[in-house]
Amino acid sequence: MYQRQGLTFALGALLVAQRRVDRPMAWAIPLGLAVSLAGMSVGYLMTAPTPEQATALSGGMILDVIGAHSVGAPDGGAAMPVTGWETGAGDLRVAHFVGLHALQVLPLVAIGLGLLSRRFTVLSGAATRTALMVVAALGYAGLTWVVLWQAQRGQPLLRPDALTLTVAGTLAGLVAAAAALVLAVARLSRRPRVTAAAGSGR
Repeated sequence: MYQRQGLTFALGALLVAQRRVDRPMAWAIPLGLAVSLAGMSVGYLMTAPTPEQATALSGGMILDVIGAHSVGAPDGGAAMPVTGWETGAGDLRVAHFVGLHALQVLPLVAIGLGLLSRRFTVLSGAATRTALMVVAALGYAGLTWVVLWQAQRGQPLLRPDALTLTVAGTLAGLVAAAAALVLAVARLSRRPRVTAAAGSGR
């Protein structure tokens, strides 16, 4: 998996360096790379000794396994189908997965914005799509942090408490508000052009 991810990193960097992508994609690739690297770094948290393991090591014990992906319970508990993520404890693999795939998700967002620009004129400007791309990247980075924070507090992904829901809802609201602001500015910037074009046709 890491070999494929490294190849994706290299290909994305090459495309940006050769300027063979539009501006939104030129932002999506490095931002996706940054979030992916952050997600990859979560893997190091899973290799660090747990408090119980650290106590055992300090007492001179030799352990067969050091580190864990579960927080609040031993590894190997009840798990979700397909993903195998813990359902009775926090699981660091969620943030690892979400962050690691930013380099695929964010370029897809850029592609999607480009396709939508053919139908919605408000997205026709590269600056507007780039701004929305940045908003999406910040939102995705925030999502990665939220699921990491949730896991570190020992909460399963599907059983968030009120605080986690509040933080996640606040993040979603901020992303929606930022996107709405970008679109509002884009509409205002297009209005004088439309008015001028109508005036010149009289």
